[in-house]
Amino acid sequence: MFSRLTIAGTSSDSIIVNGDSTTEQHWTDVRITNPGAIGFKYTRTTTTDTGGMYLTNINVARQTAGTSGFSFVSTAGTRTGIFLFCNMCIADGFNGAPAWDFNNVQNVNLSQVWGISAGALIPAFRFTKTAVAQLSNIYAAANIYDIQFISAVLNDTQLFTMDGVYMTGGGTALRFEDTNSRDINIRNYYFAGTLTNDETQLINSQKKQPPDIFLVSGAGGSNTSVAIKNVDAGAPTPNKYLRVDASGSLQILNNAFSAGILTLSDSGILAANNNISSTGAFISTSAGINVALNDVVDFDTISWNAALRIGKNSSTGMRFEAPDFAFVTGLFSSYAGIATVSKGIPAEYATVDLTAQGAAIAATTIYAVPASGAGMYRISFVAKVTQAATTSSVLGGTNGFRVVYTDQNDSVVVTTPAGHPYNSTTANLALNTTQAVYSGVIIINAALSTNIQYSIDWTSVGATPMQYNLHIKVEAM
Repeated sequence: MFSRLTIAGTSSDSIIVNGDSTTEQHWTDVRITNPGAIGFKYTRTTTTDTGGMYLTNINVARQTAGTSGFSFVSTAGTRTGIFLFCNMCIADGFNGAPAWDFNNVQNVNLSQVWGISAGALIPAFRFTKTAVAQLSNIYAAANIYDIQFISAVLNDTQLFTMDGVYMTGGGTALRFEDTNSRDINIRNYYFAGTLTNDETQLINSQKKQPPDIFLVSGAGGSNTSVAIKNVDAGAPTPNKYLRVDASGSLQILNNAFSAGILTLSDSGILAANNNISSTGAFISTSAGINVALNDVVDFDTISWNAALRIGKNSSTGMRFEAPDFAFVTGLFSSYAGIATVSKGIPAEYATVDLTAQGAAIAATTIYAVPASGAGMYRISFVAKVTQAATTSSVLGGTNGFRVVYTDQNDSVVVTTPAGHPYNSTTANLALNTTQAVYSGVIIINAALSTNIQYSIDWTSVGATPMQYNLHIKVEAM
């Protein structure tokens, strides 16, 4: 047992312990000032258990000289269990190396310990390839990183429990130099700068306890976040975060802590799918969804930018809008409380919008019926003269507007009749003025995996040809 020692101004390391050749040691009430290099240096070259190290009330201070306070380093091929129990120890003012430095060791217990580094790029505590460490009631202060973790390969540095950690350097409190550390657990702490450079490292843990609550450097700089992790092996995107953001909204963030998944404002407005800046309740989904609203958004006062909108306004009451909404699967099974059939509602699947046409149009495919699309289709068309011919013209000519399709039941290719059976004002088609309008609707029953085609005839006499526009829509019924 070594006790009541005062060591000052050594030319190199003040205390050197070769852990390979010692047994259990106890050091208590030791004061070291101005060490030539390291104040208390413990080294190992093997992994053999040679007994624990018990340090109590060891004070190492740099006043005018010294590079590091405490150093525990093993050069063995794997981590060496040093079984260190350190209580009420201080390393103060070092600028050449960390105040506390651990490398390739495990089984470390620090309690009521201070570490202060004054160097510009020196952390107060550095843990390299260190595991199974318990830190409680720790004070750490440095200009750059209060506590630094280095792990060259996965799980090199792991299994840390930190409780009651006071980090006041003003830089990064917990610095991860890589993504290989695991099970770094912290609670009951304070920090003066930024908590960490990598929030996900703080929840790469297999602990079976309530999730950590920690401060993050996101919007607002002082938001409280709850880190949640799925610890099942191979779980996809296992990390999620819950926080109150700078605007006071409750927010769920994604696995990478880079974007919002869901935001709920204090007034009850919900925003989803990473569009946390939009106002209003909106949901975009490829699956079925049920929405129940007790107090919905007022369309009269809200500016919308969303895929699906549910709200109210003063004139129509409840209102549902979907300006760019796509139903990937599913049908409207009822309308106004009455069951629907087939697809539930018509859907527009194809359109043609032509202008300045100066000739007949031969059979042209407007829609390719998919393998799942057999059934009834409604083809609506309207044509209008936009330039009269010099002498005369007939909008639709002799054969008129026609549709070619394959019947669903007998697979016969059908061409609808020539002429103008779909127009109630055939006499107007020969007006040869811009008042001539030709319109109609054709219902067909098309087979799967076939084409629906259209054509339109045209008659014009004179040097200046008649021109017309043509608009067609195809709806599934």
